[in-house]
Amino acid sequence: MKGISLLLDSSKSGGIETHVANLAKALQQKGLEVQVILWKQYHDKAHPLDAQMRAANIPFHYANGCFSILTSLVKKGAILHTHGYKANLIGKFGSILGKWNAFPTHHNGDVGDGLLKKYVMLDEITSRWFSPISVSDEIFERLGNRGIKVKNFVFTPDQTKIEEVHVGPIRQIAFVGRISEEKDPDAFCQIGEAIQKDEKHSHLSFHVYGGGEDQSQLMAKYPGITFHGEQDMSQHWPKIDLLCITSKTEGLPLAALEAMSHGIPVASFAVGDLPRLISHGHNGWIVPKGQIQTMKDTLVAWENLNPGLQQNMKRHAYNTIEQDYSTAAVIPAIIQHYQNV
Repeated sequence: MKGISLLLDSSKSGGIETHVANLAKALQQKGLEVQVILWKQYHDKAHPLDAQMRAANIPFHYANGCFSILTSLVKKGAILHTHGYKANLIGKFGSILGKWNAFPTHHNGDVGDGLLKKYVMLDEITSRWFSPISVSDEIFERLGNRGIKVKNFVFTPDQTKIEEVHVGPIRQIAFVGRISEEKDPDAFCQIGEAIQKDEKHSHLSFHVYGGGEDQSQLMAKYPGITFHGEQDMSQHWPKIDLLCITSKTEGLPLAALEAMSHGIPVASFAVGDLPRLISHGHNGWIVPKGQIQTMKDTLVAWENLNPGLQQNMKRHAYNTIEQDYSTAAVIPAIIQHYQNV
């Protein structure tokens, strides 16, 4: 292999950015030459990936929104592994010109609307002439079953550290993700507010990690919910006892994988590939999409579990990730895909 370049267009941290960071580090650990390229720098600020990659001794570059700069950064005939519709389209265009071998990856569980939807559809249609990578069954089917489907993945901490951290009384139920319509943080806040009104459960705290345009409105509407904005979640997972996902649409969110890798069970609406990840009552709970009352009842039922059963669920959550969604479980299939095309 002549080297692997990971390209994305991004202005802040999120699920795709975490995926790229994990992929870059995992490929480096396999002894492969890898670099990360951002299509352009926004707001004259260094992207969070910049410091992360440099700390891991992984080359990081900005293409400044210029195709000629991108071609100077990627060796002719090398692998350009792209993420997100804009990077995918740029990568496929360069591949047609013979600049590199493009591997578009599709993360969008929600295709959006308006102009965004048109770009996503163009990306998905054109990927049928390449060997795309999909991170969920739904996306794989939209691409006409072309390329390969891989599970999203995370690095797993040592299980002994999880056992040390996650003991003691129930403290915190969390929402982790963008404050956006498709993630539906309003539903999470409704659930939290309703539970806190019952004196039997008033000791439970509900926290939102993530930012978005509607954050101030939600803060005003739900004063009993704690809002943290965008955060480095590595500092916060040890404080969280349960992750609650109330999304209207999803692929396979990295927040769920990261939570479970830290021994945190997940209660989620049945969207995207989450029903494949979560075995109801074993490592978490699956609730019919949009059923807020059922989710509320589920969180209360979790609270009432005895400590031994709660600890078992934490172990099951961790083991699920270690066996099926860790870098060791997923990365070999991606490398094999590079070699096969």
